[in-house]
Amino acid sequence: MNLSIRYFALLCFAVICGANALAVEPRPIQDFMEVEEKWPQLAKTSTRWHLEGRYAFLGKTEMRFTKCPLRFLLPTGTVLNTKGAKVVEVAGYLEEQDKEIVFVIENIATYPDGEEQLRLRRAGVNPSRPEGWYELADWVSRRGTFYSDETLLGKATELRQNGIALERTALDSDDYKGMLELAQKALNFGLSTEFAREMQHAAYRRQYEIALRPKQNTNIDELTSLLKKQLKGGAKHLAAVDPDVQKDYLEDPLTVYANGNAAKRDIYDRLFVIDLELARIQRDAKEDGSNGEEIAGRIETFLPEYPELAEQYRKMELDYLVSRVGRMTRQEMLDLGKKFEARKEPDRVAEVRRDWLTALEPRMRRDRGRGLCNLAEDWITLLSDKEKAVELYIEAYKIDPGYPVSTRWLEENGYVLYGGKWIPEDEAPVRMETVIDTAMREGRVIEGMTVEQVLTALGTEPTTKLQLPSSRGLTQVFVYGDSGLTIRFFRRTHLDDSKVVAIGQAAGKRARKREADPQPPVPDSGR
Repeated sequence: MNLSIRYFALLCFAVICGANALAVEPRPIQDFMEVEEKWPQLAKTSTRWHLEGRYAFLGKTEMRFTKCPLRFLLPTGTVLNTKGAKVVEVAGYLEEQDKEIVFVIENIATYPDGEEQLRLRRAGVNPSRPEGWYELADWVSRRGTFYSDETLLGKATELRQNGIALERTALDSDDYKGMLELAQKALNFGLSTEFAREMQHAAYRRQYEIALRPKQNTNIDELTSLLKKQLKGGAKHLAAVDPDVQKDYLEDPLTVYANGNAAKRDIYDRLFVIDLELARIQRDAKEDGSNGEEIAGRIETFLPEYPELAEQYRKMELDYLVSRVGRMTRQEMLDLGKKFEARKEPDRVAEVRRDWLTALEPRMRRDRGRGLCNLAEDWITLLSDKEKAVELYIEAYKIDPGYPVSTRWLEENGYVLYGGKWIPEDEAPVRMETVIDTAMREGRVIEGMTVEQVLTALGTEPTTKLQLPSSRGLTQVFVYGDSGLTIRFFRRTHLDDSKVVAIGQAAGKRARKREADPQPPVPDSGR
């Protein structure tokens, strides 16, 4: 109410109560103070005033009201027994005396103090009507503010809280917007932020519960961002989440929050946001774990309180990738291995490479000896598994004896062909090497000798050399005309050594001819 309106209301009140003196309810002194600048004008009228307030001084001839500079002149011979009362009511008028505005008291009496007046006024309030509580709170607040009375100001707060509580009770259970409006109303009333905070929390909890219902189109991302801004502790990361505190809060969030102090509510705000963030992030997690790295990154960004959970999702994606390693390209497999190397997990690196090579084997087998030899090299390069490589090189030789790479690798790595099988050189019978050496010393030729060994044994070049290439390989024939000796060599490729496979005599002499398998059955013991 502005000053002119209040002045008019006070003037009307003063006129009405003129002759009735103390018969009607007086106006509080603070209202009279609000028209202080009008006192000179009012002193020129016959307006009668009926006021009440706390007195600061009460003498024989005059008195003063608290926080009012005006002198109030008492009727001659006034005797007032206050009996400890701190409030009086007076009736009288303003007058100018010796250029000073004074209040001439015609009647004076004790009056109930503020708390007693509150009790009487409170009895007349309709308890189911919030507006009545707000009006009474305004009256108490104005009085408490004027006198700087913390007790009265506390009463005003209680009355406003009563009104808010009534409005809250009347709200529909899903009306979270109405609850938020009430919380703002409480703040506008100057009520404590914790009082409003409890209502805001309850409203946001209801909004979240509604959002989770079927057929709701609520954007959880937007709601989460809103709560982190609106809830005081929503964006405050916790050093660690106490599982017991979290369990208690999630089981009964409204009660736990209402009973918590400001510090605990900060924690509850964060737990609420964590609940939303988890729902939001895990909603996007794929069951097979294929986007575990993405989920882990979001958890680390928005929920740093859960490093273990982020690690779980990261492992889920790695396990998913390992399960698909057989479908990966070589580079994809190597990249996956690097991830495990970065995590200092050498066993997983080996697992990835082994699984990839195992899955690769059927495809490599389609390329027969060449494919198995290439696969063997991969086992060496990727896993340093020479034992597996030996198995594959030996198998490559069996599948494709004419492919020289397997033979050359086995020989270079200490293996010899004995009895149709490749065995470590140190396991081969010594007598095989002795037989060839003996034959060379005796000038004899036996099967399994190389061209160089034959020339060494006979000590002379043949009179005739023949080369007979075919699809199976190259056959060479050495003919010694003087002795009638004929020696046949065979090799599959230019990378192989030609070895004796048959020995014969020319016609007219006793022939000795032993046809051997094109693949010699004895090792190259003389090399």
